Amino acid sequence: MLSKLHRLLAAIAGSCFGALLVAWVEARGARAVETGAHPPELSALLAADAGVLAPIAIVVGAAIGFAAVFLEPERPRTFGEHFAAMRSEQIFARSRTAALAPLVIVAAFAWTVTIAHLGRHALARGAAIASGI
Repeated sequence: MLSKLHRLLAAIAGSCFGALLVAWVEARGARAVETGAHPPELSALLAADAGVLAPIAIVVGAAIGFAAVFLEPERPRTFGEHFAAMRSEQIFARSRTAALAPLVIVAAFAWTVTIAHLGRHALARGAAIASGI
């Protein structure tokens, strides 16, 4: 039980660290753009960004932690163990997996390009202020 809790907390901690890193980069960028007489302090910008990103990071980290514990309840397996399990399968299963790998890569590429084009068209409609730019 402690191992599962540890894995869940590690996932949440990792996502919170990532959110803090993103908040720091965003705060530095916002501070560099600010040209007023009294620009906000970096710590205030960092706290504001972290306050927005932390709840999202906690939810995403918890979801990933629960998924990891659900998919591998005993312990997390290494990549080598996953590859060894694939290599130990029968020849038909290995050939099916080998044929599926390029298809997954092409499908992921097509999905990414399609979503990018849809996003570009969605942001091109209306005034710039309406799209958030």
